[in-house]
Amino acid sequence: MVLVPVALVVLSGVAAVGSVAGGLFALTRLAVLGVAAATDERTGSVAVPAVAYATLLFANWLVVYLFEAGLQSW
Repeated sequence: MVLVPVALVVLSGVAAVGSVAGGLFALTRLAVLGVAAATDERTGSVAVPAVAYATLLFANWLVVYLFEAGLQSW
């Protein structure tokens, strides 16, 4: 029964994507969520999903910083 809400989230995310970069961004988020959920289920620990989420947040921050603040001045 969990598949129905997950399918709705995936379909709404795909419908909202307007570019290739946006699609890659959404796919990366879904992949991190999938890996985090699978490792949480396998290990029962929240440490690995927490590291996955923290890494995703850092990568998002880095991309935004580089492309919006840093690289525009080049």
